[in-house]
Amino acid sequence: MKHLKNIIKKYFSKNILKGFGAVTYLNGIGSLVPIISVPVFLKVIGANSYGEWILINSIAFYFSYSDLGLNRILANSMTIDIASGNVKEALLNFHKSLTFIFIISTLIILGTILILALHLQLFNSKYLGHVNINYIFFFILLNYITTLNLSYLEAVYRSSNDFTFGTYIISTIRLISQLSLLITLLISKNILLSSFFMASASLLGYLVTIYFLKKRCAWFIYKTKIPDKIFFNRFFKPSITYLFYQIGESINMQGINIIVGTILSPFILTVFATTRTLVNSGKQFINMISYTYWPEYSREFGKKDYLKSKKLVNQAFRINIYGTILLTTILLLFGKEIYLVWTNNKIVFDNIFFTLLLIDLLFYPLWNNNFYFLIATNKHSSSSIYFLIFAIIQLIISVFYIKVFSITLIPIITIIIGFIFSIIVYKKIAIVFQEKTLFFIKYQFKKLLLKTANT
Repeated sequence: MKHLKNIIKKYFSKNILKGFGAVTYLNGIGSLVPIISVPVFLKVIGANSYGEWILINSIAFYFSYSDLGLNRILANSMTIDIASGNVKEALLNFHKSLTFIFIISTLIILGTILILALHLQLFNSKYLGHVNINYIFFFILLNYITTLNLSYLEAVYRSSNDFTFGTYIISTIRLISQLSLLITLLISKNILLSSFFMASASLLGYLVTIYFLKKRCAWFIYKTKIPDKIFFNRFFKPSITYLFYQIGESINMQGINIIVGTILSPFILTVFATTRTLVNSGKQFINMISYTYWPEYSREFGKKDYLKSKKLVNQAFRINIYGTILLTTILLLFGKEIYLVWTNNKIVFDNIFFTLLLIDLLFYPLWNNNFYFLIATNKHSSSSIYFLIFAIIQLIISVFYIKVFSITLIPIITIIIGFIFSIIVYKKIAIVFQEKTLFFIKYQFKKLLLKTANT
């Protein structure tokens, strides 16, 4: 065990190890909350009311995109600026961003309050009640808007080399917010009151986060400044193209689910969604690794240490490749048994569809980590546009041909698109490192094979 710890410390920096722990905690909360929530909601308010809750929650969620992706791009820019010694510029952009998100948040909240004051009906509700559902929606929306504002404080933690603590505290606030909802629901049986406590916990968490930032970050000053033309010129393009990537992800997940459910059947959608969820556990691992390295990419790029940046990219690439091969092997050997136990033998196992999803999983690390590097350095614009275009193409092909090929069509398209997108991303990252595409691909795989041979 001691030998293993020494190997880990030798190959991975403290920031990477601590960051991975924080990201694991973040993902653990993301997985745990739905597991706890479903039985609580079903027990207290029943399936029909829970269905209406899911609907208004899904609608409110899209307001978390209302800043057009600025929060992530701000975090990258601040990290790069501070790493290059330009703290004043980083702080100035943070103050301008605060004003931007405050204006958007205020307009959304005031608009919703106006609708409530005029007693306008936002939703047709059979179970939660016409009046109640409007107010429930307001508190859910307030919670999402507060969480969006929290992400701007998270940008300060990340840029000040305090990514680990920032991830822990903001993840904990989200956990407390959801637990406030569930505990109040169990005690009061009142979904409106529960929604109020959920939003209140997030607002309190926002103030707590500011308090800790003032304690831990010497240069942090909380104030606002009007955004100007220079600000929008710098941030609009990378922000809007990052939003394109998020929309593409949404199409690939929710959009395809809608196509399968409406064109084929709810039963086939159940087979499709559950099988994809099982295989996507491998993709979740890859995303965790890439997200752990994200702040380090921005920091080293800001220092103009391109050699260190390149080494970090290749280190994460190797971990993702090894991890994907291991997870694919486990799923290939035991996936069917895991699936049947997980679904209590109530859903048929589609072996061909499952195998195609595993092949798609093997292609995923070829572009994922390199693309994260492009995002972390705000060099992702054209790649994000391609990602959205490919997502739309997949959706259109699915609409016209899924009746002929059934759900096996989806992973086939994804494999082809994944291969093409990998080449595009390799071209873009090679440009960043001022190298030829083929040379960078050879370098990355040569390092992979050499490390494998050495181990």
